[in-house]
Amino acid sequence: MNHLIDLIQKILNSPNERNENIEKFQNEAFDLSLDGLSKDQLDLAEVIKGLAYDFEFYRESEELRQNENLFYGDDKLELLVKVALVKLNRNS
Repeated sequence: MNHLIDLIQKILNSPNERNENIEKFQNEAFDLSLDGLSKDQLDLAEVIKGLAYDFEFYRESEELRQNENLFYGDDKLELLVKVALVKLNRNS
């Protein structure tokens, strides 16, 4: 799971590679197996999978967000990532 946490950091800190890193993160997070995980690891996985789902509603382009209130941009993405990192650090 450390690799996924590293990807989350890259999503926050490398805006030019954000879409690519989101795609990598989502692919790995959605494939994350919960079998055999401890309670603490399950808590981490829940945060990771929740963030991956939230990323489904991120749109870099303001034009794509204009007609749909479901979608959000960089400001909300960065807030969601920061909150997730606090949760992950608290549970690790």
